[in-house]
Amino acid sequence: MQSKLKSLTYRERQFVDALFLTTPVMNGAEAARAVGFSVASCRVQAVRLLTKDNVQAAIEQRKQEIEKKAEITRDEWLKKGRRFYHGDVRKLFDAHGNPINIPSLGDNEASLIEGFEMVEDFTKVKKNETGEEQAVCTGYTKKFKLVSPLRAHEYFGKILGYYADKVEHSGTLTLEQAVMASMAPETKPK
Repeated sequence: MQSKLKSLTYRERQFVDALFLTTPVMNGAEAARAVGFSVASCRVQAVRLLTKDNVQAAIEQRKQEIEKKAEITRDEWLKKGRRFYHGDVRKLFDAHGNPINIPSLGDNEASLIEGFEMVEDFTKVKKNETGEEQAVCTGYTKKFKLVSPLRAHEYFGKILGYYADKVEHSGTLTLEQAVMASMAPETKPK
């Protein structure tokens, strides 16, 4: 039988809120700093807060609320990640090397386009009758920015859990010692 979780304190609620506003999202040290912990102790405090059952439950609940609001399930998110991975840049062009119109692209190939720009090109020519200059459309310039294949590959690997953002240590350390060991030299307290 599972016991009822303790409700969050004011600071714990602030911390959970801040986790979803940090860049990158879910940066515990940044969230701890945002709610008032010092630079010297923010990592220790973040680890302490993130290991509490009630904080973990609140984070999971918030994730579910966000997923429900966004109406995106994990399966849909994985499907989108697969599109980046399976997109083939060669399918963006016809046999003559001309870009295929975006509406005609398959889902995988359309996902490869990170951005595009279309510029209408004009040339000024003189009218014969009045002598006035008039702009005449002479064509279009289309520029596409593609998603980095390496970034898409890494992104999909992270989705599938092939990359671990964990550091493993062997031996016995206190929580404070582990956090201090992981800190950058310029942020360690003196």
